[in-house]
Amino acid sequence: MFRSIANLPIFRRLFLAFVLAAVIPGILISVLGVFYISTLNAQGQAVQISNQALSLSYGQLGNLQRMNALLEALFTTNVADPGITKLSHNTNIEILDLVRKFNLGSAQYQQSYEIATASGMSGIVSILSAYPSGGQITTDQQNTLNLVLGQQWPAYEKVH
Repeated sequence: MFRSIANLPIFRRLFLAFVLAAVIPGILISVLGVFYISTLNAQGQAVQISNQALSLSYGQLGNLQRMNALLEALFTTNVADPGITKLSHNTNIEILDLVRKFNLGSAQYQQSYEIATASGMSGIVSILSAYPSGGQITTDQQNTLNLVLGQQWPAYEKVH
């Protein structure tokens, strides 16, 4: 093999050397670029999923804040006036609707955005696994969901 290269004219040897010097790095750069773009796409999808989860969470927060304000208004009104009684009835209907919306939203959140169990969160799990505290985030989310939906929300519903 080296004899055949040695028998080539110097022009062809230099040409082959320059072609190899250009092609090999070009191939490496292309391969690295493909991996980089796929990583960016995965991170972009993770950001979109996170934004959707936050949007649902903020919607739930708004429902809870509205429900709290309605409950405060309901318990501070005097029910002797018939107009207030009708208003209290409408307020109670709105509170029940907000409870229903919260129950649906919390079920949707657990199904779609719970890191440990939701299938759509696999991209986020793979990103979190690259960091030492990634497992802690999953545990924190599970603990928070268990506290809020397993203890605090049922206690809140019993009072209402």
